[in-house]
Amino acid sequence: MEGTTLAIYVEDEGIKKVFAKGADITIAGNGVPRGFARPVDGGYMIRGNWAYGSGIQHAEWVHSGCFVTDASGKDMVFGPNGQPKIVVTHHPRATIKLMGNWDVLGLRATGSFDYTLSEGDELFVPAHMTYDFDIGAPRRGGVQGALGLAGYSAWAHSSWAVGVGRRMLDELVKVIIPRQDPFGKSCESASFKFQFAQAEARFRAARALVHETWKEVSETCAGGESPSLAQMTMIKLSLRHIHDVLSDVSTFAHRAARGASLHNTPMQRFYRDIHSGTQHILMADQIVEECGRALLGLPGPGAQWTVFGVTG
Repeated sequence: MEGTTLAIYVEDEGIKKVFAKGADITIAGNGVPRGFARPVDGGYMIRGNWAYGSGIQHAEWVHSGCFVTDASGKDMVFGPNGQPKIVVTHHPRATIKLMGNWDVLGLRATGSFDYTLSEGDELFVPAHMTYDFDIGAPRRGGVQGALGLAGYSAWAHSSWAVGVGRRMLDELVKVIIPRQDPFGKSCESASFKFQFAQAEARFRAARALVHETWKEVSETCAGGESPSLAQMTMIKLSLRHIHDVLSDVSTFAHRAARGASLHNTPMQRFYRDIHSGTQHILMADQIVEECGRALLGLPGPGAQWTVFGVTG
């Protein structure tokens, strides 16, 4: 996702630098603002400690979200909407060091280490290697660039949820069919069959909402129009909804398997991964509250979705 957003939103000079040897590059990091950017001639001096740099061990470039400050670096700058101004900065992998602290319950393979600058207290990042956190107009490509970080981040996490949820239920079937204990064959239990059918229905309904939402967005973009506020709202809402369902369905699968996911099996890994994925900041209750506000029609004319809420 980070490579896509960089390719869409960074200025031409930055594109030439990053893609100098072709499109086959890797970018990782954390666009959520955990650092600060002090404006100087030609760009920013950034500093900070960032977390959840998924895939960063293999990256050639790092993207890091920063609150913009005044020239002194002491006071944050606020935009017309009253929200802090944030920029996403891009810098070479060699400019950061990993903190080696990704000792977690699940999603271990993502290598989402915390990181900080490798040398000195600040790093200069040219303006052409940055873009505004809430950018809405793409510099290149089609109208789908108007999805912004709010849309692209939701797309990536929704896709993951659809895949891991399907696999968790499929693995349960593999485990439960041959299983027999003192109570008989597990798959013949009336209680299990009833609950499994409910879990399957809940997952498929949540997946259908994701597919319906993105199909409508795709058709809108194909027609040359930008996604509407209502469509962006459903993007954010379907993202949280499928994670809620995923949490419940995987917990049912874990308990119904009676020990199969305690051992080093795919079920154990998926169960841990799912309950790590639900911890992401994009699943915050505050974002769902913003969905409710938008569904009620409370935002004013010209309101837009940002990563964490609706402006206006």
